[in-house]
Amino acid sequence: MTASPADRPGPGGDLAATDATLLLTYARMLQSETLAGNPQPWLRGKYIALVDTDRDSAQGELLERAATELGAKVAQVRPFHDGAPASSAESSTSRG
Repeated sequence: MTASPADRPGPGGDLAATDATLLLTYARMLQSETLAGNPQPWLRGKYIALVDTDRDSAQGELLERAATELGAKVAQVRPFHDGAPASSAESSTSRG
């Protein structure tokens, strides 16, 4: 299901009710598969970039773990900041 741009959350906005319902449905499906001991690698072969996410934060760790457990390759990408030389950019990859 694709929401129109008007239905997508903006700065400080909320998920549209249909998007929230769909998200919850998928979360329950994934949870059921895991509890049954049969998790599926839904993201196998996919690459996900966590942009400017603090990997050491609980949220960053959770996002990386969830994507990796679903079969994705996860990279953390930190954008360049004003005045930072190109060699100081950090990028690392989690192999799952």
